[in-house]
Amino acid sequence: MENLLSSTETQRKLATNDAQLLGNRLIKDIVSLTSALGAEFPFNLAHISIDNIVPGKLNFFNYRSGSYHLFRAFNVGNTAHAIHDDLLPVFYTLSRYDNLTEEPTSTLIYWREISLNKLMGLYQLFSQGEPISQNDLTFEPEESLTCFQDIIVGLSTETLWYQWGLPGFEPEGALKGSNATSSHIAKFTGYVRKRMGLPLRCPIANDYGIIFIRKKTRLVLNEEKLSEVLSKTFQLEMRELSLEKNTIKEIIKTVSCAKVVVGMHGAMMIFSIFTTFIVRSRIISYAINPRNFTPYKTAVELSGMDIEYRAWRNMNRSNTVTHPTEPLHRGGISHLSKEEQERITNLTEIRPHQCCQHPEVQFRLYQDTLIDIPSVVNILTNTQFYKNRNGQFST
Repeated sequence: MENLLSSTETQRKLATNDAQLLGNRLIKDIVSLTSALGAEFPFNLAHISIDNIVPGKLNFFNYRSGSYHLFRAFNVGNTAHAIHDDLLPVFYTLSRYDNLTEEPTSTLIYWREISLNKLMGLYQLFSQGEPISQNDLTFEPEESLTCFQDIIVGLSTETLWYQWGLPGFEPEGALKGSNATSSHIAKFTGYVRKRMGLPLRCPIANDYGIIFIRKKTRLVLNEEKLSEVLSKTFQLEMRELSLEKNTIKEIIKTVSCAKVVVGMHGAMMIFSIFTTFIVRSRIISYAINPRNFTPYKTAVELSGMDIEYRAWRNMNRSNTVTHPTEPLHRGGISHLSKEEQERITNLTEIRPHQCCQHPEVQFRLYQDTLIDIPSVVNILTNTQFYKNRNGQFST
């Protein structure tokens, strides 16, 4: 027997026009545990009466009082996926059913083990008690039944703006028909800041910019020179932030008041949704077409967002350092045939693709880049922020 039994309250919350609970019949795929469109993590719901449980077949009965919210993380440990796929949907799901405004009223159950890294602190902001993992429930005996007093299962897709190219969808890109707006983002980021005890407004004297840096992979090989030039160009102090060196709270606090954010394409760029008005520049590695990888461009173009976005693309293969001997998930291709390695190495542009971990995509995503600084500066000085800052006001 499964270790979960939905409560009467859950059935009320999950019932839809096309889902009817008939006696003890199992209703398949009534809701997906994850918000990632195309991910095959369905949840089968059974309407079971206590009277129908066969005597002697149930070895253990566990009752959990209180309110819970059950979901499954799609891409564990990735900051961008955690915010876009998990936490924004968690926030709006709980807001809809539990009137989440000040403090969480439900305990999160993530139906997949989430590594207990820095991101766990973000999940805890949305949980009344310590979040519960799948493993915490599987300690219960076989042939057991766990009954929750009140539980919400699944995630709202109201805030999604991107689809990751999963089965049944086109190659990754902006989500067609997305209803996400700047209002969704503002309510979410405001809640996070408040729960973290961060100020909701920036001080007047907050003239600084940020460079997101990476310490292990996808390095910017001349980042110190880039920081120096950007500081002189914008007359801003340029601060460095990294997931290896800074806490999530430090990153959100600093990003919230930055005027300029620059960084290599990667998960840290998701933190720029916590800003108000900035110029954001994304550095794109060789052979990667920015038109085919747009999760952050799509975010800043949501209705009501006030962010200038620019992308710089490396077109010079000699300005890259690849890592063919690394594992696949870090750009390695040495496990492939020599012919396939040669084909991937010689590609000048990665074609649009579906998820996940294609060798040619990983190979270029995780290369290091020597940036052509003058061309980056040229892109950034062609922004309204720069023109206004230097007295070149538009009419």
